[in-house]
Amino acid sequence: MKDHKLPLTETVLLLTGFIALVAIQFIFPRPPFYDEPDYLGNIALLHQYGFSKEFLVNMVGSAGPLYTAVHYLLEPLTGLHAPYIRLVNTFFLAATIFIIYRILKEMAGLPRMYALYVMAVPFIYIAAGLALTELPAMFFFTMAVYLVIKNKSTAAFSSAVINMIVAGLCMSLAIAGRQPYLLTLAAFPVLFISKVQQRNQLFLLAVMLVFSLLLPACLFTVWKGFIPTIEAQLYTDIANAGTSYRPDFFLLCIFYFAISMFLTAPGFLQFPGKRYFLPMAICLIILTVANLSFEWIKLVPAKSIITKILASPRQVYLFSLLCGGAVIFLGLYFWVCMYRQLRHARYPKEMLFFALALLLIAISCTKITWGYSSRYAAQAIPLLVLLGSLFYRRSKFNTIRIALGAAAGLLSLISYLVA
Repeated sequence: MKDHKLPLTETVLLLTGFIALVAIQFIFPRPPFYDEPDYLGNIALLHQYGFSKEFLVNMVGSAGPLYTAVHYLLEPLTGLHAPYIRLVNTFFLAATIFIIYRILKEMAGLPRMYALYVMAVPFIYIAAGLALTELPAMFFFTMAVYLVIKNKSTAAFSSAVINMIVAGLCMSLAIAGRQPYLLTLAAFPVLFISKVQQRNQLFLLAVMLVFSLLLPACLFTVWKGFIPTIEAQLYTDIANAGTSYRPDFFLLCIFYFAISMFLTAPGFLQFPGKRYFLPMAICLIILTVANLSFEWIKLVPAKSIITKILASPRQVYLFSLLCGGAVIFLGLYFWVCMYRQLRHARYPKEMLFFALALLLIAISCTKITWGYSSRYAAQAIPLLVLLGSLFYRRSKFNTIRIALGAAAGLLSLISYLVA
């Protein structure tokens, strides 16, 4: 039996995470740093060239122009100064949580306030707490998902067509913000599967996909590729050096998915019984030994702390390989759980859509060959929370997990702002 309401303690704790996020932005109003100056610099280009080919060709950074357009429009309010430029993302975070709430209402029988569990995912705090590129695109992607899911409750065909036009335009903007959302278009047909009015559903799908590709088609034509012209040279140089794909980034992305699900919906992970402990331990040992031998993945969590504890760079390196083995194991285990949950639920289309879209976002990470960031996994947070809502159960440990996730995210944000 599912719980349709969130306990007050969980709601308050999640809201506290959001309030603390806003407070930290005011307490530590550090001037633009990290990726912020590069992307904010594109606003000067927009003033110089307007929305033109020259602007698109000269853009800095790998993300599309949505971020620049948003900050250009809000410049009279923000002055392009901290903390106001960062509050733009906080606003989009709040709007995204509200749309997730609306999706949960459409899906029926689920705790709508579970949308607040976004605040239990640690890596949302960097993406939403700094003036980075993910949140505007995340909002429009979530809006598109909402409109498509809402389609099943829309009686009038003409209204459904209008909804799909708007959904397509939202996806167009999302892709113009963060290109990995382009791949998720391949998952949307699942939501249009229907035993009745199949032709109408196919037409609605076609409308949604056509409008989704309007802006991306223009951008990619101007760029002659999927990323801005200047940034493309970096990837060309990396490819010429011998690296065109990074499969390890796929596994790292899945690892972050698994951590998110542990914090928000541990019921999804189906912790195994005693009879599975030994084979799983053997599997972990084999993968760890393989990673030590082939050095597929290196990861040092809490690096600043670990480097102080371990005596030498060699020990840190070996520790990174041991953690890499755990990353591979958890990534594989995540997909085993996904398959088992899908099969047990008999492949409901919303759940299948979430699974496919998560897989596609993870696959997109293999082409980000210069380096990995948890922000890439953060693009999938709406999908992770929607998937997690299907497995929510009341537990005395929920507040502990919320506190751990929020504390980790807030401390990470503070470490950026006070560095």
